Amino acid sequence: MEITSISNSQIKRVASLQNKKYRDEYKEFFIEGEKSIKEAIKFNQKIKNIYYCPRMIDYKLDFPGIEVTEEIIKKITDVTTSQGIIAVCEMPKYFEFKKDKILFLDRLQDPGNVGTIIRTADAFGFDAVFLSKGCADVYSPKVVRATMGSIFHLPVIQNVEVEEIKSIGNKVYSSTLEKSEFLEKIEIPQKFTLIIGNEGNGISEEVKNITDKFVKIKMNGNAESLNASIAAGILMYEFSKKI
Repeated sequence: MEITSISNSQIKRVASLQNKKYRDEYKEFFIEGEKSIKEAIKFNQKIKNIYYCPRMIDYKLDFPGIEVTEEIIKKITDVTTSQGIIAVCEMPKYFEFKKDKILFLDRLQDPGNVGTIIRTADAFGFDAVFLSKGCADVYSPKVVRATMGSIFHLPVIQNVEVEEIKSIGNKVYSSTLEKSEFLEKIEIPQKFTLIIGNEGNGISEEVKNITDKFVKIKMNGNAESLNASIAAGILMYEFSKKI
């Protein structure tokens, strides 16, 4: 099959997925690049369609796709330099899964931070990543790219209420500089939830109310704080190392 018209209704729908409103309405998002698509297939992600421009790729596809023009690819994607191949995926549904090691993001708004943190949680063996309302949309193209495929490896759930985190029953640790203990002095149980707060304002009052212990990273230099994704990475590494 080949599509050559930029006005094609199917193409318009795919292009609309750059907008959160339509991602939520259709329960779909798109990924870009052969590597990401192969990763999605490997982990049984439901792919609706794959669109590619033969002029923009230098390999033979290992999977079926719809041939489109370079103009169409540029309309669909949000990047300046496209890899020439895009897949539309259904948003996954999660039911039962392990919840011994949970990461909860409290109103993190930078897409790069959110995507990088999801990737790091995957690397350190966390069971799932939960996001509160007010976080960057997990299925935005920028977040999806930053996860480097990790969005397909573990449950990532949006709009989770603080009360839901408490109801899991894990001991709750929140990262903050106020009234907190250095990480190396803390014993970590087998089941825990680690909370990372907003880039500028830290954790919310609601999160403080459910926290069992506040933790911080010991820093010997002159910087007062760390980037959220860097801090999250250090914390996840240390938490994983201690159990």
